[in-house]
Order: sequence, then structure tokens, then C-alpha cells
Amino acid sequence: MAKIGESMLKFQGILLCVFVVSLYILLAWQHIHDPFIRVSEDTNGSNGLAAYNWFRLGVGALKGGLVVNWLPETELLQKQVVY
Repeated sequence: MAKIGESMLKFQGILLCVFVVSLYILLAWQHIHDPFIRVSEDTNGSNGLAAYNWFRLGVGALKGGLVVNWLPETELLQKQVVY
């Protein structure tokens, strides 16, 4: 009797995982050809600015941090890194 309960529990777990993954794929597939605007637009801009700062100043100078609130014009005028 215990083996039947264990196998039923395992089957239910697998069925739940298949259902969750299928639901995720179904919901994600609806807008698969839409451009990545809306919520991720600000994140994309921040990540692009952080990558630009890593390229210009180096990862070591920024201590591996993602610096996004920095104006490049200030650094060019004063010849220093402005955080």
C-alpha cells in the first residue's frame, strides 16, 4: 500500500510540473513576436549604460558594480570618474 501511495505522489508531482511548464509556454507563446518594450525597456537601458561604463572605465575601476547613474559629460570635463 505504501508503494502505491509513493508512486501516486510521484506521478502527481510530475503531472504538476508538466502542467506548470505547459502553462508557462502557452502564456509566453502568445506574444512571442512582439518587440521587447514595455516593462523591460528601462532595464535594457540600464544594462546598456552599465555595459558602456564597464567598457569605458573598466570593470576593476568600477569594482564590478553596475554604475548607471553617471553622466559621461561630467567625466570628460573634469577628467575623473564621477559616481
